[in-house]
Amino acid sequence: MVRRLVLVLVLVIAARSARASEPKSKTTALVLSGVGTGVASLLVLGGFMFAPDGKDFNVPLLYTGLGAATIAPSFGEWYAGVPLTYGMAARVFGAGLATLALTTQMKTETCDDATKPNQTCTSLQGAGYALMGLAAIAFVGGMAYDVDDAPDAVDRWNAVHVTGFMPIVMTTPTGTMAGLGVSGYF
Repeated sequence: MVRRLVLVLVLVIAARSARASEPKSKTTALVLSGVGTGVASLLVLGGFMFAPDGKDFNVPLLYTGLGAATIAPSFGEWYAGVPLTYGMAARVFGAGLATLALTTQMKTETCDDATKPNQTCTSLQGAGYALMGLAAIAFVGGMAYDVDDAPDAVDRWNAVHVTGFMPIVMTTPTGTMAGLGVSGYF
């Protein structure tokens, strides 16, 4: 009698303490990365569309969009437990390349459409256009990579973290035997 009571207590305690981790959703990861990318892209676009009179772009809106575009595409990967992503590295590289182009390839010269004497304009010169193009490709490519990789990151997380333990009772030819079953995602 005591043996059966101990067996039942062990099974109840094992069942309550050994719960399986819930698998994460690929759809949730994809939605997080996709919506983050979409919102950041709309902010950047809004920076150009809603420029104040006499300005080329709305600086606060554009910079907010660029900042969001640096981190928001990684939301799905963060959900899957990946704190640093290859896509984020590509975006940071692109931002660095753009900064290099803007600091080394700018030239101040007399404006072609000057209305005043000695009026100067600053413009991108030489390899600056190529560097800015490569920076844009790296930045947008990093965004696309994180959106594309988010469901795969969930699969990698689920493969490592989704396991469960379940108490089991088996009948054998010699009597009843208690055990612990292990399950996982493969």
